[in-house]
Amino acid sequence: PPGGGKVVSDTSTTFDRGTQVTLTAHPSPNYQFHSWSGDIYSSQNPITVNLETDKNITVTFVKVCNIDTSVNPLGSGTVHSTHDPDSGSQTTLTAIAAPNYRFHSWGGDISGNQNTIAINVDTDKNITANFVAVYKLATSVDPPQTGIVIVSPYQGSFDVGAQVTLEATPVSGYRFHSWSGVISGSQNPITITMGSNKNIMANFARRYDLASVVNRMITFTQEMNLLGIALLSLVVAVIIYLIVTTFLFP
Repeated sequence: PPGGGKVVSDTSTTFDRGTQVTLTAHPSPNYQFHSWSGDIYSSQNPITVNLETDKNITVTFVKVCNIDTSVNPLGSGTVHSTHDPDSGSQTTLTAIAAPNYRFHSWGGDISGNQNTIAINVDTDKNITANFVAVYKLATSVDPPQTGIVIVSPYQGSFDVGAQVTLEATPVSGYRFHSWSGVISGSQNPITITMGSNKNIMANFARRYDLASVVNRMITFTQEMNLLGIALLSLVVAVIIYLIVTTFLFP
């Protein structure tokens, strides 16, 4: 375009037939050389022309467009760019999250939530990649195999501020007792807010049914009664034996 640059030759503008002339394209600030057209076609710069006839030559410059990228918050990730600075060309941006973060969205001169995006570079652009912190939740039970912890929603990691519900479910013969780890109490289910990595344990205790306890006590008493009768019978038998052997058959 006009103002995009100028052409400088190594001699005058009028030449003898057969003269070889070197043309050099000099772009203006914020422009770059693109190509020659008209009576010659080339992308070389400078270029040598053999003048056998009059020639009309046009040099094309393109505006150099800059892409300034940043991340939010600082240290949460990086932006990789495959950038051809020619005006109107496509540039692909890829947002790469740092550990304990995930990509959230683009801001500034573009929008969207796909971490890889192609844009047309027709003007200078300021683009921000937004990331959010994510945290892990680990659950366990004590004693082992006495129950499970149901996590809702169930997923590998959680955004900062996410609400997560935990429900402790005991197996038969056990009851939920309490939470331990980074939380405490006996509320079940319970909702927590994610703001860090968390390790949480559900504690279970053996359940005793009153009727079962009473039946066991009755059974124990009956067994003791039978044992007592057997012991008494044995004592009586011994006494009789002693009497017989002592007095009847001395």
